[in-house]
Amino acid sequence: MPEPPVPATEPKPKRATYPPEFDEWWRTYPKHKNGSKKDAYAEWRKATKIINPDELLRLTDEYAANPGVSDVDYCPDAHRWLKGRKWETVAETDHHVVDAKPQHTFGTRPEDWLQGFASTESDDVLEGEVVSWPEIEH
Repeated sequence: MPEPPVPATEPKPKRATYPPEFDEWWRTYPKHKNGSKKDAYAEWRKATKIINPDELLRLTDEYAANPGVSDVDYCPDAHRWLKGRKWETVAETDHHVVDAKPQHTFGTRPEDWLQGFASTESDDVLEGEVVSWPEIEH
């Protein structure tokens, strides 16, 4: 009885190789949970026909340094950032971190909240009527 043919093992697909300029750009761009390096490379190639790769890298580095950019909920995928030519608006969207200042200086007591609006003296009373919801005509 002849032996069954041995299936030929398919060679594993080679890992994609990218130019060093792109690899450096890819390391600079903030990572996104769904980012595709392959898609980003395709858009990077198109972008570098419009802008010098070194200038694109510089602007990407500037973009990545902005506060909040690393938050994956607000940072677009690398290929979308390139496709939308967002490098052109990096300077316009640059944000500077400043210390947060309190929005109010109110205390914790009700008197502190009313300071400057109404007196708590007994002769300063505003009269009114409380109306329940069903009594209001629509």
